[in-house]
Amino acid sequence: MKLSDLKIDMSAKLGSGSYGNVYLATYTPNGKKVAVKKLLKNHFTKAKMAKALESEIQIHKKLKHMNIVRLYSHLEDQDYHYLVMEYIPKRNLFSRIHKKEDLTEDKAFWYFIQTLAGVYFLQKKGYIHRDLKPENLLIDDNHFIKICDFGWTVDN
Repeated sequence: MKLSDLKIDMSAKLGSGSYGNVYLATYTPNGKKVAVKKLLKNHFTKAKMAKALESEIQIHKKLKHMNIVRLYSHLEDQDYHYLVMEYIPKRNLFSRIHKKEDLTEDKAFWYFIQTLAGVYFLQKKGYIHRDLKPENLLIDDNHFIKICDFGWTVDN
């Protein structure tokens, strides 16, 4: 994957964090929608911060599970790092709770079991997420939980 293969829609911000934003993008060779986390390199000039980003990328690359957002690629240019990830078009769990959407006990239990499956997978791989919260639990079209944001993840 090359940066030139991505058409990032800067008007379609999917989320934001301390070090960058996540945007909707299209992988032009096949038209597939992806999420791109765009991180300003200036935020990673200190060795500790650069190491943390490298760790996030290396860990996330190893995680292939139905309850984990997939990292497809890490790209960079002169000013930014780009993490190209699976696009999950539904909301995160926090927004579902906050908007008081129909969250029955059965649905809540389903999301709980899905989250546990993802956390169990992480634990079996030897990782601790350390930032598990409703904002980092995305819900896909089939109502499967997808854990995201591995910036605080560490080896067990």
